[in-house]
Amino acid sequence: MRIPVIAGNWKMYKLRGEAERFIQELSQQIAPDAETDSAASGGKSGTDSAQVSGSALSGAKSNSEPGSASAASGLDSAQTSGPEPSSGSKLASVPVPASGLKPEIVVCPPFTALESAVRSAQGTEFRIGAQHVFWEAEGAYTGEISPEMLRDLGCQYVICGHSERRQYFGETDELVNRRVKAVLKAGLTPIFCL
Repeated sequence: MRIPVIAGNWKMYKLRGEAERFIQELSQQIAPDAETDSAASGGKSGTDSAQVSGSALSGAKSNSEPGSASAASGLDSAQTSGPEPSSGSKLASVPVPASGLKPEIVVCPPFTALESAVRSAQGTEFRIGAQHVFWEAEGAYTGEISPEMLRDLGCQYVICGHSERRQYFGETDELVNRRVKAVLKAGLTPIFCL
C-alpha cells in the first residue's frame, strides 16, 4: 500500500539552529483534530485530517500520480498554502485518504542542517529528507554525499531530479535515474521530480 507524502524543500535557507526551531515550531502547528482522534478510536470512518498552518507547508505541491513519493493523494495546493498565520492558528487540513493511511510529512533541509533536523524531528510526525544525493556509495567525489551517508544521518527520503538541479547544474534524466537507483538500493525513498 502506498503512503501519501507531503514534502517541503526549504532550498538553501536556514542554518542549523534555525532548522531546529523551524521543526519544533512546525510540529506544534500540526495537531490531530477531533475527527482523527475519533477515527483512531474506531468512532468515525471517512476522511480525517490533521491541522496544518497555512505557512507550515507553503508552496507544497500535490501530485495525484499513484506511486509517486511526492504524491499527496486528495490534496490540492490550496489546502497546503496560504497566508502567514497568527501564532497558533490552524488554517488548513491535511486529509487522510480513504485508504486510512495518514500522509507522511517530510522536510528537506540543506545538507548542513540534516543532523540538526533529524535530532529535532525525533518524537514528532516528521521524516527528514535530503535535497540531493550522488549515486556512488563512496569514492573520490569531492563535495558529493552518498545515500549511505544520508541513511547514517537518519534521513529517510531524498529529492531526485529537482528542476533547479536540472536548470542550474544540467542534470539529465540519465543522472536522475542513477540517483534514484542508488537511493532505493540504500533503503531510502526517492522523491522523484518530473
